[in-house]
Amino acid sequence: MAEAALGRDALRAIARDGLALPRAPYPGQKWQPTTPAEKHLVAEGRRLDGHRRRLLAEIARMQLAANRARAARRGGRRPVSPVFVEPLTERDLETLTAAAAGESESETAARLGLTTAGVRSRRTTARLRLGATTFAQALVIATAAGVISPAGGVG
Repeated sequence: MAEAALGRDALRAIARDGLALPRAPYPGQKWQPTTPAEKHLVAEGRRLDGHRRRLLAEIARMQLAANRARAARRGGRRPVSPVFVEPLTERDLETLTAAAAGESESETAARLGLTTAGVRSRRTTARLRLGATTFAQALVIATAAGVISPAGGVG
C-alpha cells in the first residue's frame, strides 16, 4: 500500500504542498511571469502539479478500495475516506454531495436545516480536510477518490 512506502505525514505534505507562485510587488496585484525563463518554469510547474494531483487521486482511490475491502471483511457499510486526508463527517459528505449535484448554498441550507453561513463553513471544512486549495478541487478529489459520485451521491 502507498501509505506504508510514503507514510501518512509524507502523503499529507504532498497533498498540502502544491505550486506556489511568487508574490506580486504590490498588494492587490497578481504576479505574472515576464521573462521566457519564468514563463517556462511556471508552465513546467503547472504540468508537474497536475501530475502530483493525479498521483494523489490514484493513491486515494487505492486507499479507499483497501479501506472498503477491510470494512467489508469486518461487516462495515460506512463509506471510508482516504487515509491521507482527515476523515469526512456526514455533514461534510452531505454538503459535498449537494454541491456535486449542483445545489446552491441556500438550497442546501434549506434542505439540511442550516444557515447559508453554516453550509459555507461545512464546505470550507471539507475542502481543508481533503487538502484542496479550492472547493472545486475538493469536489474533484472527492470524486476521484470515489467518496462522492459525479452526479452527487455518496460513492
